[in-house]
Amino acid sequence: MPGDFPVLSDISAIISRKRHMKRRDPDLTMYHEEYEAVREKLYAYQAAGVALTLAGRRSTPGYLAYVSVVRERGCYMSDYIPDTSGRLCEIRFDKVE
Repeated sequence: MPGDFPVLSDISAIISRKRHMKRRDPDLTMYHEEYEAVREKLYAYQAAGVALTLAGRRSTPGYLAYVSVVRERGCYMSDYIPDTSGRLCEIRFDKVE
């Protein structure tokens, strides 16, 4: 992932900067709330045993929330993949061209 996407420390810095600025810009408050909501939802899926992948590689709920909400490097679509019994086993995030 290095080179293609920001590293976790970059993500933390962006979120921190946005949190600090949200008092001045109500749009940033909405951004932060959306990020937190998506991240918590993905953590719940991960805790339930659902694999989370980005462009074919394992990823974290925080990073997937970042690329989904911030959209600095394009838009991502999530595909919900069931196993043979119909139970959700993977959520794949792929860049939409």
